[in-house]
Amino acid sequence: NSGKAIYLHGVSGTGKTFLAEHLVRTLEGQVWVPHAIYVDGEVIQVFDPIVHRVAQAGVGGRGLLRDLSADGRWVRCERPVVIAGGELTLETLDLAYDPHTRMHIAPPQLKANNGIFVVDDLGRQRVSPTELMNRWIVPLDRHVDYLTLSTGTKFTVPFDVRVIFSSNLPPESLVDPAFARRLGYKIEIVPLDAAAYREVVAQACRRAGVPEELPGVQYLIHTLHPRHGQPYLPCIPYDVISKIADLARYRQSLPRLTPEALDWAWANYFGLPGQSAPATDPQTLSGG
Repeated sequence: NSGKAIYLHGVSGTGKTFLAEHLVRTLEGQVWVPHAIYVDGEVIQVFDPIVHRVAQAGVGGRGLLRDLSADGRWVRCERPVVIAGGELTLETLDLAYDPHTRMHIAPPQLKANNGIFVVDDLGRQRVSPTELMNRWIVPLDRHVDYLTLSTGTKFTVPFDVRVIFSSNLPPESLVDPAFARRLGYKIEIVPLDAAAYREVVAQACRRAGVPEELPGVQYLIHTLHPRHGQPYLPCIPYDVISKIADLARYRQSLPRLTPEALDWAWANYFGLPGQSAPATDPQTLSGG
């Protein structure tokens, strides 16, 4: 609601990236994205079919949406979500010039205008977190960004983006006080409790196509997790249960959420030694 930047932090696997990516659902309406913009004799490509999802035909709009409907320079799109991870550098946040097409390519934050820009795994980029954070001070404060053409011309563009930083590191280890106050909100994402984890296990069973068997569910939640001191991370259920589905497809048998199958999938997922695949009734197999 504030439109300010958000810093999501917590241990790996708590769902920070998933949450950041889906926060775009809180932004209502559709937006118009230009195919390109023209600056000082240079063309900058903005519309990116990988990033921008074209809105369904026949969806009405009010005001600007209706007024631009016949203007072919614009594309009506759903609000964009752009995720940049460990590959992010200071260079990728400026214009890229293609000498073959003689066009500039818009950086990710410009493509994310009117949507969400997620900086994932902050602290694992090749550029230092301090340098990366300093790059955002002016845009977050003044809602404009400064870009540079290959000719050396500098110009401003709107910066109407919800920026979400996601990191395994606590905010005090990454930011100085000047940037901390511009971040807006620092939110720690913690592991689930047993009741919430039970719901995620049920979702994982449906998603993986593995029947939800109560003894297996109880074994996963109340035996495997305490035995290995593993917190209830929402990434675990599907990653483990999908391995049971993979094995069943390989064996051409029906997947079962048994303790034996869970032991094997758990050991395979976490790289634990000494676990062999669970035995299967030969009559359920269609071949050798």
